[in-house]
Amino acid sequence: MNLPEPHPDRPEMDALDRAIAGALRSLQPPGELLARILAEERALREAPVRVVPGPWFTSARFWLAAAAVLFVALSFYLGQPVRGEFDQFSGWVARVEAPEVIAGRANLSLMSDEMGSLEAYLRAVNAPSVSGGFQPSDGFKPVGCKTIKWRGMTCSLVCFYDSQGRGAHLFIARAGDFHTRPGGTPRFAMVGNLETASWSRGSNSFVLVGAPGVNVREAMRLSESPTNS
Repeated sequence: MNLPEPHPDRPEMDALDRAIAGALRSLQPPGELLARILAEERALREAPVRVVPGPWFTSARFWLAAAAVLFVALSFYLGQPVRGEFDQFSGWVARVEAPEVIAGRANLSLMSDEMGSLEAYLRAVNAPSVSGGFQPSDGFKPVGCKTIKWRGMTCSLVCFYDSQGRGAHLFIARAGDFHTRPGGTPRFAMVGNLETASWSRGSNSFVLVGAPGVNVREAMRLSESPTNS
């Protein structure tokens, strides 16, 4: 053991340092001290670890289960149709969907000039069909159909063309998908440069949109239009 620096001016401090150093050198640790320390260290290392669980809401299993429930609920909610107003649907049809069809981007699922074939296809894919709710005039013939989606609702499109290649496009939705629906008498309106007619019959509601320059009254048999029901 090294002694502190000597104190020339205080010899009594040097004497005290020497006495303390001598006393410390006389102390001897127990012979078994090192063995005991090693034994304790080994016992601590080999002892089983006891995990004290936290509150239930901190469990990883809880959060995984909660996330799974939330995912299922959200998937179910997003997959459900959201009821809306019919005017919102008809506005979307005239401003968004019909211009795409008129521009030649309809991508019809079935091409046929037979209404029976088009009706059978729409029923097979569980989509609303014409079902007597619309009769084209003699100048307009069907060419094909497809299904479309609006707010999760499955709707239908049937396209009609005259001999000059001018189109009148019929959009069909289930009337029950709307809070309110139009009556049986066609309601005519201009949306931009497109004329539209809206009405309901039975369980379906209809929007007929004419291409620019097409008078939708000429594309439908008004004498056979449904009355309010």
